[in-house]
Amino acid sequence: MILHFYLRYSTRFGQSIFVSGNNVLLGNDNISKAFPLTYLNDHLWHGSIEIPESGQAAPVCYKYVLQEENGERAPEFGDDRIIDFDKVTASKVVVTDTWNHAGDFQNAFYTAPFRDVLLKSKTGKKRQPENL
Repeated sequence: MILHFYLRYSTRFGQSIFVSGNNVLLGNDNISKAFPLTYLNDHLWHGSIEIPESGQAAPVCYKYVLQEENGERAPEFGDDRIIDFDKVTASKVVVTDTWNHAGDFQNAFYTAPFRDVLLKSKTGKKRQPENL
């Protein structure tokens, strides 16, 4: 299976974008071994990898990494990018993503207070109506 990564993100001269993930081709979650993307234009980066059938046993969890001109790398916020091969029947998969900056207000919904308190599903006994 061939995975095509397209990332919409505007960089400045000297910056690079990589993909890090739980696959050997993506560096096994080691951002220093992440897969480099190629600059296409001011707002788009691209890269493609071929994952053999033996590597399709588990879903691929991935994130993008920004490398500064001095070599310092910073991963994007979150761990929510997943490609589940059990749900894919095509021989090519194209993912088009945008950078998830840690300061984006939408990320507040993934914090512990929202997940564990406000959005927690309630389990337990149903309240019985009081007899009047």
